[in-house]
Amino acid sequence: AAPTPDDAVLKALAAQHAVAAPLMPGLASLEELAELPTLHDLVLFYDAVLAELGIEGAALAGHGFGAMLAAELAALSPGRFNCLVLAAPLGLWNDAHPVEDIFANRFPDVEALIWSGCKTRPKVKQNQEDAIEAQIRFANALGAMANYTWPIPDRGLRRRLYRIDMPTLILAGKADAWIPYAYGAEFAALIEGARTGDLEGGHMAPYDDPAGFARAILEADARGAPA
Repeated sequence: AAPTPDDAVLKALAAQHAVAAPLMPGLASLEELAELPTLHDLVLFYDAVLAELGIEGAALAGHGFGAMLAAELAALSPGRFNCLVLAAPLGLWNDAHPVEDIFANRFPDVEALIWSGCKTRPKVKQNQEDAIEAQIRFANALGAMANYTWPIPDRGLRRRLYRIDMPTLILAGKADAWIPYAYGAEFAALIEGARTGDLEGGHMAPYDDPAGFARAILEADARGAPA
């Protein structure tokens, strides 16, 4: 939800390819969400931005809530994208495998939960001003996400996934403490021809191996390239 210039995954992708990594509305201020009150509004906004930028035939990838948005975009405008990669995707609900309610936790506990099972976790910033700014961004990111996913993340995506007709790869974290591993197979069952793969670790596993995650996206892109 909050990509930065030093994001390890984005840097790995940008080494050989042009990358568009939009900042989620609401990160600067939750007042930005006033004109995007529903998930449908947000998805249409992203689609309009991509159209304005002239992005066509791109690989579309997302992680967590970003994967939920990527799936919605792929279902809305399937002809715009070459392939789809969803890592630890949010967006479905199964009573047998409930998604953890991260909004019921304190901010430090949320960070611990999403990084659980991972070897790589960002170091606490030493500069107090930078640390406070990072905490504000994190709080705004959680607030923005809560606007579209609380109390449960089911917003009808299950009924739209059939529209996705591009090569799709679903990656699920074996030790994900937020979004259970079982959702990988559930997403794949709803998208025709989707492949599945495992992330070794927790929810933030892509940051344990950013080069490997970038490689998975590029391989999916190659599968979707026109003959």
